[in-house]
Amino acid sequence: GEPVTLRLLDIGGDKQADYLNLPQEANPVLGLRGARLLQKRPELLNVQARAMARASREGPLHVLYPMIVDVAQFVSLRGQFLEAVRDVPAGTIRHGAMFEVPSACLDAEALFKVADFGSIGTNDLYQYLFAIDRDNEMVAWDFRPDHPVFWSMIRRDLKSYVYAGT
Repeated sequence: GEPVTLRLLDIGGDKQADYLNLPQEANPVLGLRGARLLQKRPELLNVQARAMARASREGPLHVLYPMIVDVAQFVSLRGQFLEAVRDVPAGTIRHGAMFEVPSACLDAEALFKVADFGSIGTNDLYQYLFAIDRDNEMVAWDFRPDHPVFWSMIRRDLKSYVYAGT
């Protein structure tokens, strides 16, 4: 009876899936991944949505949308999800945004007004906030998770969550 949270596919960047035949990119971490990949390849979202809807009959399900950049993108993808499952018997499904792109964090108040919940993706958020490749040993010395700006961003999101009344 407890909710289960499932994150939609976030492939690309440091995670590859050759069977998806994704294009080679000069900077895949900033390229076609997460929400953008799901927008460009709707069949990937649709098959996940249908499976999740069926699974929700067993108990409450929270769907997490990765790499969201703004309200419009979240609303569009949620609409695509709902359209994909309109003929699938489902239980309770809640829709949430991943806060791992600075633009989403800066727009958190608006996102929390349309999303059921949110989750902070600290690894990607830190990487994008400080322009640092977390897997690059040449700059690993500058990866400081205790940086005050990082925690300020997280506090800002939490205040937005409380302010939005979610």
